[in-house]
Amino acid sequence: MRKVGVLAVCVLLVLAGCSAAPGNDGGAAAETTEGDDAETETEATDRDSTGSDADLPPGLSTDGVTDAAALAAAHEEALAGQSYTYDREVRVVAANGTEVGGWSQHVQVGADRLEFNHTQTGEGLSVSGTDIEDSQVYTDGSVTFWKADAFRDGFRREPGRGFAAETFSSEQLLADAVNAAETRVTEVEPEGDSDDGMGDGTWYRVRAENGSETLTYDAPNGTVAVEATNVTATAVVAPSGFVRNVTYEFDFVRGNVSGHRTMTVRYSGVGETTVEVPAWVEDAKTVTNATDEN
Repeated sequence: MRKVGVLAVCVLLVLAGCSAAPGNDGGAAAETTEGDDAETETEATDRDSTGSDADLPPGLSTDGVTDAAALAAAHEEALAGQSYTYDREVRVVAANGTEVGGWSQHVQVGADRLEFNHTQTGEGLSVSGTDIEDSQVYTDGSVTFWKADAFRDGFRREPGRGFAAETFSSEQLLADAVNAAETRVTEVEPEGDSDDGMGDGTWYRVRAENGSETLTYDAPNGTVAVEATNVTATAVVAPSGFVRNVTYEFDFVRGNVSGHRTMTVRYSGVGETTVEVPAWVEDAKTVTNATDEN
């Protein structure tokens, strides 16, 4: 049991990045580059000017971001009491162009923030140098089931909710990412398939740039410091302050390793997502019940 407990901690650390804070390094992954669809779309539809400050989402003005925390809170408020789907992709590329690691998370979040269906897939290394592993987690708020190769017999069961309520809301990510030295706000056309009841009115593209930051990541053997430069964040924001998607990227140096990391978080199915119980949960119940009896 001690060995299983240690393995559980390792998987939890990989999933710690679920909170999506810029300093976290866990599981979701594919890089968004300048040619990324979301980036290309917003650039192509920028208009020359925005309206008056009173017409803009909370925390934004015609001059840029005035209150990053207010924007983050508005995004959280837009998700409150709603089910939604959270997708997160990360890609880490070495300075010579070699792909070091890539992974993605797909999460169905219940309206009560108690029920989650989480899947992580990927390979390689994260920006902190941690191995990326596939894993699945399902929780109904009272019991949590894990599926990963790290566990004996492939499964683990734990009492409790499994994830904190704010794990997949990105409130902290937004508060940090758009709180930058240079910010710009421009109008964009709303995405055609992304209404979710939030598409009426003017949407905005927020661009934030910071020169350098020191980011700290959790790792199995402690914490890892990464020096980040050319830090940028790009977000597409609904009139309410709901953030449809945000891309956060930077160049990095960790010891003698350098490269580029890009993370994109996207929200969809707000108020329309059903949290499905994965088929593997029945196997997890059988295996963990048998383990408890032995």
